[in-house]
Formats: sequence, structure tokens, C-alpha cells
Amino acid sequence: MAGGANRFVVAPIGYPGPELRPGHDYLSVKLVALHVPSGGFLWLSRFTPVVWSSIAYNAVGGENGRKELVGLYPMTDDGAPEFTRKNMVRVYNRQLTPRIVAQAELDLSFALASMRYRDYLKDILKVASEIAKSPATTFVSQIVPGAAGVAASLDAAASAADTVRTSIDNALEGSALKLLGRDDTTLKLPRESGVYAYVASKYANGKLTFDDKSGVLSVDGKPLKAPYAIVELVCEQTRHDWMSLPDLAQAWTRLREARIKREGVDEAFEIFRLTALTSPDLTPKDARRLAEGVKTKFALEGMGAESSGGDPGPLAEALGYFMEESMEQMETATLAAEAPWLEEGPFQRAFDVSLKHEGGYVDHPADRGGPTNKGVTLATWHAFLRAGDATLKNATVETLLEKFPLKDLTDVQVAQIYYQGYWRPAKCGLMPNEAMAALVFDAAINHGPRRALRLLQAAAWMPAKQCDGLWGNKTAAAVQAAAEDPIGLADDFLLARERFYRWIVDDDPSQGVFLRGWMARLAGQRAIAMSILSGAPKGLDTESGLIDGDGVDVFTHAAEGDFTDLVSGDAVSKVTP
Repeated sequence: MAGGANRFVVAPIGYPGPELRPGHDYLSVKLVALHVPSGGFLWLSRFTPVVWSSIAYNAVGGENGRKELVGLYPMTDDGAPEFTRKNMVRVYNRQLTPRIVAQAELDLSFALASMRYRDYLKDILKVASEIAKSPATTFVSQIVPGAAGVAASLDAAASAADTVRTSIDNALEGSALKLLGRDDTTLKLPRESGVYAYVASKYANGKLTFDDKSGVLSVDGKPLKAPYAIVELVCEQTRHDWMSLPDLAQAWTRLREARIKREGVDEAFEIFRLTALTSPDLTPKDARRLAEGVKTKFALEGMGAESSGGDPGPLAEALGYFMEESMEQMETATLAAEAPWLEEGPFQRAFDVSLKHEGGYVDHPADRGGPTNKGVTLATWHAFLRAGDATLKNATVETLLEKFPLKDLTDVQVAQIYYQGYWRPAKCGLMPNEAMAALVFDAAINHGPRRALRLLQAAAWMPAKQCDGLWGNKTAAAVQAAAEDPIGLADDFLLARERFYRWIVDDDPSQGVFLRGWMARLAGQRAIAMSILSGAPKGLDTESGLIDGDGVDVFTHAAEGDFTDLVSGDAVSKVTP
């Protein structure tokens, strides 16, 4: 893009992100890094930088429906950055604009300025306060059929947006600020999201590279001296701040009051459903999830899962569970990593919990699995080595014992073994929620992936002849249906696992030495699962004989992992040395 006086040249930096699709994704603007070069009389430009960004689009149609979402940095005194002469670059990773549903055309504006003197900060923060309180930033169209005052609300919001924008323009063009660059662009979707450099037009042309660790932008390998800002256009498939949308909050308050009074609930639910489905601030997918969440919650109450009537509670508390990202979405995000077993996410959280039960190197005479280290049996360790390294495929046990002692397992290898040998074969990434993923994963470690899936099938009330430990369409459908009562499914799974433990002892009394430790493990797993499901609708009561205990110095049985996928040459399955 060509520059000009006080204009930015905009260039993509690094790899492009997911494609922004109109009506399917959310878009927001995030400030990644800034550079304001020092200079001028008494180094005055070292004072706090001012960043302004806005996204404007037609909320309903026509100019009256125009909605402008404005972000200003810094927003508060507490958020004012430290800016020194020695290091003029700061990495902020600060989201500037609220999330919006991507549309075919969006007007994106961005400006960077520096203060000429420090006292002006309070005036800029006053403008920021005006923005925060303006209907332009919080307005959500009320387009529920029959709602009154829609046109007046649209006019008021458009007028407020114009006022805010004018006040910011006046501030940027005044003598108190030095405008370093600005850009006004019409984004036409679909297009790729990603990180972009907004660079003052006076910079010399060349190859731009950005170091996201230091926040430094370079041209042809040399740090750039011109003013610049690094901005990310963020693409998200779901939003985490849906409970702050005013139209939803109003509709939920009406439904909540009807529930307490026990009258007009059906009518209030229909209004909530229409509000969600017609909200311009929710994608159709999220709107349907939210409406289904309310329907499921009240259906469970009707089944006796919760007391009939009463206050369902605040919006986020009552419905937050239904708007969480699905396990499949979280799993897809980590699979993009080179080593997903090291990425923060559902696997790492479940792995950290389960590993606490395993201890270090153990060779208990009663354990049928033989010696273990951090829950990894000797057979699993050797299978992992052979699957990941073709040169070891035919190696003898003696060779493996000599070259790769079980005691020398590294933390990275342990994480990879658990991910490749238990998490993926047990289909944990396909579970209906993170609680079930953690429960099935722990069972896979203890009993093997196939047995863990058999226990899950039993908990989902599948016929005994279909409980084969194989994941298919019938199992997926049964588990998804059972997960409509998420706490009930978790309880049933734990109970099925307890029964299996007791069957092991009945079949081989020598394994009784492990029973108390196993029961303590289940009690710990239940506590973790219930914590994750704290916002879920309460399930129907189930009976369980879990024995409470700390499990200290009690060994647990370990099962062999399944490295079939690793053997098949999966791209992320290379053994980490």
C-alpha cells in the first residue's frame, strides 16, 4: 500500500492466519508491538504513545445501522506503558477492539501518535473514558420481532460513534500530539487474518522481518528507525465474552424472572432464543449453541436433575458451560504445533493430573506390568522406541535394555508417550468436554486405550455386545447424547471404572494390594472432573462406593500404550530423543 504524509505503509509479517469468513468467524484487532523513535526537543516524543483503532460496519442495513467499535491505547492510568529512551519498543499484546462477526466489507482505521508533553495524558484518558461509556462501544441492535424503538436506538448509536470519532480526530490533529501515521482500509472478506506492520511512509523499501520475542521490526536485517506498530487481525471461531452482550443479558433477565415466578417461561425462552439467533454480534453457530444450551438446561430440570423452579442464576454462571470451546476445536489447535504433547491445552492439563499418581521408577513384585517409570512400563517404552525409530524395529530386548534404560526416560519422552500411546488412541480429543477427555485419558493409562473406550461405551448405556472399545459413529452418537447430562456421564464412567477395578481383584486377589490406591485415584479424578464441570447443569444422582484416601505410597497398575498411529508414519509422531 502506498504511503504519504502521516500515512502508514501496511505489509504482512510472517505466516498468514486462518481465513476470515463472513458470518462464520469473529474479527478483532490486537496491538502486538510499538516503536516510537526518540527525538525532538528534550526527547519529548518518548512520552506515552497513543493508538486508536476502529472497525465500522452496517449492523442492520443502511447508514442508520452503522456500528463503530472503537479502541484506544492507553485506556487507563494503570495501563499506561513505560517508555524509555534506551528501549523504545514495547510488546503489549493488547486487544484493542471488541470482537465482531466478520462481514463482507469492514472499514478498519488505525492511527499512532506520540505526546509532545506529559500532562496531556489526562486529556487522552478522558477521551478514552468517553469511548468506554459511549453506546458506540456497547451498542447491540435490538432486532427481536416486535421490539420498540429500534430505529431511535440505531440513530443514537450512529450519532455517538460520530461524536467519539470526531473527538479522537481533533485530538490527533491538535498541537499536543504528534501524528506518526494512520491508515484507513476497507477489508473485503474472505481474506486471511494475520500479523501486519504499520510503518511510517518514510522508511526505506526493503524486506521486513519481525522478531516477536523482542518486538523489533527490521528492514534488510537492520532494526527499523521509523515509527511503526505491529497489529494482528485476530480470527476466532467462537467468542468468550458472549455473556457481556446487552441484548442477551436483557433477554436472560426476562427468562430468569419468569423462572423464579414460574409463569411465562415458554414465552421468555422463545424471546431469548430469537434474541440469540438474530443478534448481529453472534455467529449463527454460537447462537444455536446458546439456544440449545438453555433448552438442555431446562430440560434437565424437568427430568429432576435440578429442583423445579427457582433462580437459574446469572447468565455466565448458568450457561457458560454450553459456550466453551469443544474438545475437537482445542485439539485441532494443538495439532498444528510441531510437538503437541508440549503445548498448553487439554492434554497437558490432564497429563499433569494423571502423572501425579504415577510416581518415579517402581518395580513392585505384585505389579503384573513389571517395572515402570512415571507410569511407563518396560513393554510400552520398548514399543515406543521401536515404533518411532525404524533402526530399532528388530532390536533385541537386551539391546534396548542396554542402550535405553527405563530409568533414563526424559520428561519430554514421557509426555510424548502419553500423548501418542494413550491420549490419541483413546480418542480423547473427540470427547464431548474436557472433563470426559481427562477421565478417559486416565483410564487409558491404567487399563489401556481400548478398555477405556469400552468403559465409556458402558457409561453411555450402549448395549453390551456393542461395547467393543472401538470408536465409530454409533459410539460418537451415544456419547454425545449421554453428555447432555455431563455430570451424570462422568459419574457413570467413574462407576464403570470402579466396577472394573473390583473385578480385577475378584479375578486375582493378589491385586487387592492396589485397590485402595485405585479408589483414591478415582476420587481424585472425580474431584478434577467436577471442578471442570462446575458450570454444567447438575446431573441425576448416581451411587458410587469410592473409597476416600490419600493414596500415599500405594502403587497403581499401568497398561501398555497403543502406538499404531505412530507406526503408520504420522507427521507429528517422530520420537523426540
